[in-house]
Amino acid sequence: RQGLRTVASIFAKRLSAEGYHYTEANLFRRLQMIDLEMHGRKFLYNRDVWWETLLKELGLSKLKGAWIHGTTLRYWKMYAQASPMFSDTMSTIRRLKEELFRLGMVSDSDGTPGMKMKRIRQQPFLKYLETIVVAGEDTPSVKPSRRPFTVVAERLGLH
Repeated sequence: RQGLRTVASIFAKRLSAEGYHYTEANLFRRLQMIDLEMHGRKFLYNRDVWWETLLKELGLSKLKGAWIHGTTLRYWKMYAQASPMFSDTMSTIRRLKEELFRLGMVSDSDGTPGMKMKRIRQQPFLKYLETIVVAGEDTPSVKPSRRPFTVVAERLGLH
């Protein structure tokens, strides 16, 4: 939600500068609906497309431009800051490694190539993972497709 609030603020200021007045609260509600649609039915994770969808819904597609991707970068920065690991993540991963489990990870693409891996590389659990598949980048399909999981299993030499 913090990421969407950041985007709502960016859009409110940008649209106001262009002579269009929308409250941050209104834009936030619209962004929440877009979030539900993109995650729930479309499995479309490219945030640039989300913001362009908002502009289209507002009848302001003409305002698209390079600032859209800048908004996406600010969204992911806020998203990462507001999304700490669960408190038991590291202890669970260490325990699994002590028990000689082989660990891999499947995560969906953020829609901006390389963005998800950039965030994963900053995580302390990275050193425990033998392989990572970013579904939608390393494979053509995203979760819940079986393919990204099959790729992890193949890389680990597992059935």
